[in-house]
Amino acid sequence: MRCPAPRDPDLPVELAERLATDPDSTVRHAVADHPNLPVHVRRVLLADSSEWVEQAR
Repeated sequence: MRCPAPRDPDLPVELAERLATDPDSTVRHAVADHPNLPVHVRRVLLADSSEWVEQAR
């Protein structure tokens, strides 16, 4: 259920932030380019431990 959430263009900022810190790299990858993701969270994802998430941006 967490992976499809980033497909929602109206995803609330708070939920996007929570998904960006999800333990599952698939979820972090899915939310990495969401337009509602704050810049400071995008920066954190650029340094993600998963190279796959890192490159999603």
